[in-house]
Amino acid sequence: MEVSRECLQSWTCLVDDANETNWVLWTLVDGRPPMVKLFQTGTGGLTEMRECLTPTECLYGGLLVQAVDEKQGLTSVRNRYVCFVFAGKQAPILKKARLSSQKGLVFAKMPNVSVSLEFIGADPSQLSNTRIANELLACGGAHKPTHYDFGDGTRYDILDFHSGEGTSEDRNIKPTRRVVATRKPAVETPKAEIIPEPTRTPSPTFPLQTTSAAASGTPTKPPPTELYHKSCFKCSHCNKLLTLGNYASMNNKIYCKPHAKLLSADKGSAKNVKLVKNLQLLQKKSAPSEQQRQVWRKNLLK
Repeated sequence: MEVSRECLQSWTCLVDDANETNWVLWTLVDGRPPMVKLFQTGTGGLTEMRECLTPTECLYGGLLVQAVDEKQGLTSVRNRYVCFVFAGKQAPILKKARLSSQKGLVFAKMPNVSVSLEFIGADPSQLSNTRIANELLACGGAHKPTHYDFGDGTRYDILDFHSGEGTSEDRNIKPTRRVVATRKPAVETPKAEIIPEPTRTPSPTFPLQTTSAAASGTPTKPPPTELYHKSCFKCSHCNKLLTLGNYASMNNKIYCKPHAKLLSADKGSAKNVKLVKNLQLLQKKSAPSEQQRQVWRKNLLK
């Protein structure tokens, strides 16, 4: 996007104290590339400029507003420059979008600006002295002037709450009081109390209850309330670690299922008598051999 030389010259006249120009309007012209050209300038202030804003136009604008401070018989005038984007309600949609997206490049050609505003799909009346004055007050810092002059013969007076000064009776803008945020004292977070970890004591073991079935020599399972160490829950004969699915109890002792079956066998059978004698003989040794274990497995499976 290019900005024409006439637009740049019009802005130079606006910021020149010796020139009477106090508003300028630029228009966006479609093309390759799109061009920003001078639309109109004037010396009649906000009222005259607002009459040029029609519902079909898409314009960039600049306005000179004078901040006047009258205190203790002294008068000081400071120039404030306002730039804005305006697109009427009946303006083409694509042109509205292009106008808003390119405003950064155009505003860069408008130096010394205090406030930038945007009015897309708006009515010209929304560009009011009330809106502009409030925006200038918001960015003007702690010092507030007594009134703003919009170059059209209207004066907008301001009431200064901080000092109580101000000479005009017609005060129709009241700036918002500045609220000073007080920092609350930091609340110290109590430190977490360190609780020593209790020492672990070995779980007690409980003897198996002798039931009628256990007394008669039939393998049974202990009640579920019995407690054992995991490493202690093993066969009383072969020291094999047991689980809840492969153990049996007899005579207040726990066995694996193969040894429990041997001990509970009918002693009237000669075959079983031989197996029982072999078991009693092996109990005297620390551990049976693998060959003997295989013989037991074969006998059990027969």
